[in-house]
Amino acid sequence: MKQLEHWVLRIADNDLTWIGFNWMRPAKERRIGIGYILFSSFLLALPGIVAGAALLYVVRGAVEPRVWLALFSLGMAIDLSLHALFAHYWNRRAASLLQTKAGR
Repeated sequence: MKQLEHWVLRIADNDLTWIGFNWMRPAKERRIGIGYILFSSFLLALPGIVAGAALLYVVRGAVEPRVWLALFSLGMAIDLSLHALFAHYWNRRAASLLQTKAGR
């Protein structure tokens, strides 16, 4: 399990992961709350949802509203679960860093 945590944090610390949204990356010792998870999930899921809908539009010629809703729901479900995992590991590291700073 430690390997998964290190892998997730290594990805989170990489500039390329943030796709131009580096301003959203919190400081390593700052905890992430539910508001951040919801906002970042929505913002970062949009490009994938739009690309998927555009591909469907090109292939099928039209995209029904229920398909848009299904794409949005699926994209958000995937993003929310990934961001929740990311936030869990980020918050563990933040607590550890704050504890280390307080011990100095």
